[in-house]
Amino acid sequence: METIKLNIGCGYDIKEGYINIDMKKGDGVDIVLDLNDCTLPFDDDSVDEILMFHVLEHIIDRYKFINECHRVLKPGGFIFIKLPVGAVSLAHQSYFHRHDFFKCVVDDKETGGFQKNKQFKLVYQKRRLKRFVSLYYRFRDWFYNLYTDEWEYKLEKL
Repeated sequence: METIKLNIGCGYDIKEGYINIDMKKGDGVDIVLDLNDCTLPFDDDSVDEILMFHVLEHIIDRYKFINECHRVLKPGGFIFIKLPVGAVSLAHQSYFHRHDFFKCVVDDKETGGFQKNKQFKLVYQKRRLKRFVSLYYRFRDWFYNLYTDEWEYKLEKL
């Protein structure tokens, strides 16, 4: 049986052994897809693993997209998510960022309760410091880099 692994929102981070999906054409991008449509071109229960590193903050309806990921994942399949921590919203404001994440994505209040539906089992959740972000101005760089943490998750489909 074929193993299907998705690297959603891959950008330039092309991964071997994964179907690399992005909104823009590029070297190594296998599928060009508007993620705001919240539709993945895969059958129900057909995908073994999904990577989404710094993608959800760019999607208009992130919970609908998480539900779409749940649809295509096999039972026991994993989704790995990384998100910027919105400790100070100015640090993450961008035209392309739809959301900042002040709380973890699996918090019932933050997610609108998708965990209450028992869709995923939280395997691990951690908040970690990212690499230093290079910006243009010295004081602003120093200030913004105080808040370059990210949330990291591993969820298992139930």
